[in-house]
Amino acid sequence: MRASPTPLRRAEARRRAVAGVLALLACAPLRAHELTADPLPELPGWRVGAAVAVTALGAGDPIPSPTLPGILDTGQTAPDQRGLKLEHATLAGALRLNDWLGASLAVGWHIGENVHVEAAWLQARRFDDSGQWLLGAGIHKVPMGAVLTSAGDYGRFSLTPLVKRASLNTDWYDEGGVLGWRGDADGLLREVDIGLWRGLGFPGGGDLPAVPSLHVQLGVGELLLDGFYAYLQPTGRGTLARGPNSPGHTHEVPNCNFGITGLVCFDGRVNLVGGSFSWRPDDGPLLFSGAVLWRDEQGSLYSASGDARYHGRTLGGWLDVAWDFQPNWQLAARYEGLQATQDLAGPGALQVAVEAGLLPNWPASRTTLALAWSPDPVWRLSAELGNERSSGANNPFVMLRAIWTMPELLAGRW
Repeated sequence: MRASPTPLRRAEARRRAVAGVLALLACAPLRAHELTADPLPELPGWRVGAAVAVTALGAGDPIPSPTLPGILDTGQTAPDQRGLKLEHATLAGALRLNDWLGASLAVGWHIGENVHVEAAWLQARRFDDSGQWLLGAGIHKVPMGAVLTSAGDYGRFSLTPLVKRASLNTDWYDEGGVLGWRGDADGLLREVDIGLWRGLGFPGGGDLPAVPSLHVQLGVGELLLDGFYAYLQPTGRGTLARGPNSPGHTHEVPNCNFGITGLVCFDGRVNLVGGSFSWRPDDGPLLFSGAVLWRDEQGSLYSASGDARYHGRTLGGWLDVAWDFQPNWQLAARYEGLQATQDLAGPGALQVAVEAGLLPNWPASRTTLALAWSPDPVWRLSAELGNERSSGANNPFVMLRAIWTMPELLAGRW
């Protein structure tokens, strides 16, 4: 059975964060939830920061779309963001004990979720003639490059990109370690991050061996290019069988090793490949950026209804153009696309595909225009107008948004 993208056939991290660890942990540049480009103070000392984003969103139908038909994900229903909502709130603390050792902790709230740990990381650094070396361990997002990791968190657009929702369950938080290197700002090779993770976040889940990841950044003048790769071998990664009682979004991945009732389960291997770019010509008022994610997985997809040989390919991305046309004013546009191709064969393949939400299979897209004003460094006020297309139907939306960020609400040195 084949499901193709046509109209006719188309964290765990929170649970494991204990108080003793949280007091010690901090992170390498993790730009999604951090309130500054580097979450650790440059000099010995400490700081506490906070950020809040509030939205008022209007649309005819729930937005984002509750499900993404044709995508193998966790099966959770996305919370409806219409109305006046607390989009996101973060409280982060960091300290640098000395020149080589530091730590940070961030907790957050999202729409439809409880308080959860977003980063808890211990980091050591060392400088030599080649650049800066970083060694970190704890909880944070898997490094993929700033464009990929930061999209959806206090960025110029509110809604999480479709492909991040499809391939990462919004964001990939995990437990593990990273060896990083930061080179000269004028060199060709700018950043390297080699990670090893437990695979708790989607597309991990269930039981699996340690997950390796690699992030590399190249720079040519004002052009930055980031590449990312991770290899996963999950056993018992669960997808909630489609139905009216699907729960809202969480960071947790269903685990089939505790039972398969109400689940569709995946055993196999996953290749996750990503790339992004950011370019500001001549340091002028125009900024171009974009990203792409490709998830290729093969193995067994099964439920109580059947067992199928499975090969799925999910591809999506976005392109942004931002124009700083006046001091403190920005006009930005984003286009997103997402599609998947799913091949299943074997006993009960059709029923398994239906339970997993692979049929019908529709491509999804979203177009958004945003006008933003920053009266001072603390506030960003914006209006968004857009249209999301999923399940073959258009859903226009309009949004007002306010973001308040205070990276150094409290700070000190020693």
